[in-house]
Amino acid sequence: MSASRFPTQGFELEVTRAMVIAFSDSCKLLKLTGRVNLSTDIVAMKIMELAQQGETDPVRLCQGAMKHFRAKSQH
Repeated sequence: MSASRFPTQGFELEVTRAMVIAFSDSCKLLKLTGRVNLSTDIVAMKIMELAQQGETDPVRLCQGAMKHFRAKSQH
Protein backbone atom coordinates (compact mmCIF):
# COMPACT_ATOMS: atom_id res chain seq x y z
CA MET A 1 0.00 0.00 0.00
CA SER A 2 1.15 3.51 -0.62
CA ALA A 3 1.60 6.60 1.51
CA SER A 4 -1.73 7.88 0.18
CA ARG A 5 -3.38 5.40 2.59
CA PHE A 6 -2.44 7.73 5.45
CA PRO A 7 -3.14 11.42 5.88
CA THR A 8 0.12 13.34 5.85
CA GLN A 9 -1.25 16.25 7.82
CA GLY A 10 0.05 16.25 11.35
CA PHE A 11 2.77 13.66 10.73
CA GLU A 12 6.39 14.26 9.87
CA LEU A 13 7.73 12.54 6.78
CA GLU A 14 9.70 9.94 8.75
CA VAL A 15 6.62 9.03 10.80
CA THR A 16 4.56 8.68 7.64
CA ARG A 17 7.22 6.39 6.19
CA ALA A 18 7.18 4.27 9.36
CA MET A 19 3.39 4.05 9.14
CA VAL A 20 3.52 2.92 5.51
CA ILE A 21 6.14 0.26 6.31
CA ALA A 22 4.11 -0.96 9.30
CA PHE A 23 0.92 -1.07 7.24
CA SER A 24 2.55 -2.99 4.42
CA ASP A 25 4.18 -5.47 6.79
CA SER A 26 0.99 -5.93 8.81
CA CYS A 27 -1.09 -6.58 5.71
CA LYS A 28 1.45 -9.10 4.41
CA LEU A 29 1.56 -10.96 7.71
CA LEU A 30 -2.23 -10.94 7.99
CA LYS A 31 -2.57 -11.92 4.31
CA LEU A 32 -4.55 -8.77 3.50
CA THR A 33 -2.43 -7.69 0.54
CA GLY A 34 -4.07 -6.39 -2.60
CA ARG A 35 -7.33 -5.50 -0.90
CA VAL A 36 -8.79 -2.38 0.61
CA ASN A 37 -11.66 -3.24 2.90
CA LEU A 38 -12.79 -3.07 6.52
CA SER A 39 -9.88 -5.26 7.64
CA THR A 40 -7.25 -3.04 6.05
CA ASP A 41 -9.07 0.01 7.41
CA ILE A 42 -8.83 -1.43 10.94
CA VAL A 43 -5.09 -1.99 10.52
CA ALA A 44 -4.53 1.51 9.09
CA MET A 45 -6.60 3.20 11.80
CA LYS A 46 -4.70 1.43 14.59
CA ILE A 47 -1.35 2.38 13.05
CA MET A 48 -2.47 6.01 12.84
CA GLU A 49 -3.68 5.89 16.44
CA LEU A 50 -0.36 4.50 17.66
CA ALA A 51 1.57 7.08 15.64
CA GLN A 52 -0.55 9.87 17.12
CA GLN A 53 0.37 8.52 20.56
CA GLY A 54 4.04 8.96 19.65
CA GLU A 55 5.11 5.55 18.37
CA THR A 56 7.43 5.94 15.40
CA ASP A 57 9.09 2.53 15.11
CA PRO A 58 7.63 0.58 12.16
CA VAL A 59 8.13 -2.78 13.90
CA ARG A 60 6.25 -1.69 17.02
CA LEU A 61 3.56 -0.04 14.89
CA CYS A 62 3.15 -3.30 12.99
CA GLN A 63 3.04 -5.37 16.18
CA GLY A 64 0.47 -3.07 17.75
CA ALA A 65 -1.75 -3.12 14.69
CA MET A 66 -1.57 -6.90 14.38
CA LYS A 67 -2.34 -7.41 18.07
CA HIS A 68 -5.34 -5.08 17.80
CA PHE A 69 -6.57 -6.68 14.57
CA ARG A 70 -6.33 -10.21 15.96
CA ALA A 71 -8.18 -9.20 19.13
CA LYS A 72 -10.93 -7.56 17.05
CA SER A 73 -11.26 -10.51 14.71
CA GLN A 74 -11.76 -12.92 17.62
CA HIS A 75 -14.92 -11.10 18.68
